[in-house]
Amino acid sequence: MRTLEQLVLRANIETFEFRGKKIFLYMDHRTILNIIFYALKFKLIPEVPNVIYFDYHSDACTPSQLIHDRASGFNIDETSLEDFNSIVEFEMGPLDDDWVKSGMELGLIKHSVSIGTEKYDHSYENYKDTKDTEHDVICISHLNHELSGRGALGDSFIVQPYYSKVRSILNYNNGSDGFGETTEPFILDFDLDCFSAEFRGHTMAWPESMFRKEFVTPTGFHNNIFPTDILDVLIERCEFITICMEPGCCGGLGESFKILSYLDKYIFEGALKTRPIL
Repeated sequence: MRTLEQLVLRANIETFEFRGKKIFLYMDHRTILNIIFYALKFKLIPEVPNVIYFDYHSDACTPSQLIHDRASGFNIDETSLEDFNSIVEFEMGPLDDDWVKSGMELGLIKHSVSIGTEKYDHSYENYKDTKDTEHDVICISHLNHELSGRGALGDSFIVQPYYSKVRSILNYNNGSDGFGETTEPFILDFDLDCFSAEFRGHTMAWPESMFRKEFVTPTGFHNNIFPTDILDVLIERCEFITICMEPGCCGGLGESFKILSYLDKYIFEGALKTRPIL
């Protein structure tokens, strides 16, 4: 019987557990599709999931013609793990910038919401794949802003039509205050470059004080919502969690590991074991 735990046997994937949820850690962001493929192929999640991900980039470039050609006759049940690994490694973009729509083309991702995508702050696209299935591809700013009185999650009266789609996918503030019932399965994903910045021509991790302010400082119309509380619910409701190190976009392995230690300290309570056991 296949289990998610067995993915630790594959190269480039480490696994951890937090509050009963599996966490998968890897280098290249497109590896997320290997994990979703595995979970769907062996019926470890109920249906094609949405992806809610933290990322500096949208990673929603148009897939190559190879992927479009592959998608027209793609069948999960008839595709081996080895063949799919080859698709991800050699037919998708090596810059990890097309995995979102490639996943949609291959029937692995339903809708996506990117949080903290600086270069594409507040954008919406209705993407129609090769089989004419429609997908929502949405980018919003960081949680601290979006939970505020004028943010996509904080203000249910904002007129932009896709804001209601964001709230629907997250099941948050969509017709009532706070979270509603979960309606669709989703994967919670973190690309560590989401928490990096450019300074004098160099990419580096946020200062820890900035990360702490983003996640543990209250926001909202009444200044009473903590982003970490939202993350707690998303963690509880997600199918599993994925984390992409992406050191090339963080300023190097040291900066990437520094950001990972922030996640471990403020969100995952040491489950990622970034600090030695004393």
